Amino acid sequence: MISERLAETVAMLAIGDGLLCAVQPERHTNLWLNGPSWWQRAWRPVVDRPNVTRLLGLAGVGFGLWLASREWSRAEHELAGERRGRRVMSGVGA
Repeated sequence: MISERLAETVAMLAIGDGLLCAVQPERHTNLWLNGPSWWQRAWRPVVDRPNVTRLLGLAGVGFGLWLASREWSRAEHELAGERRGRRVMSGVGA
């Protein structure tokens, strides 16, 4: 149960972060520039290329949707098992 919730949370974060990157890449990536100089150097190429940031954001949205769809399929499978009168469990110890 914890792994399903964690996966759903990661999916929501990836979708939200990806949308922010796609819609407002400069503003969103500038938020990440605070920190040590090595951190700023690591982020500078992304900040200076908003279209790359948009592309990475859309990839994040795709990843989040893919991850969420895996959880939806698992939940539907468990629900179908309960409707048939037996409990179908996924995950560790199932």
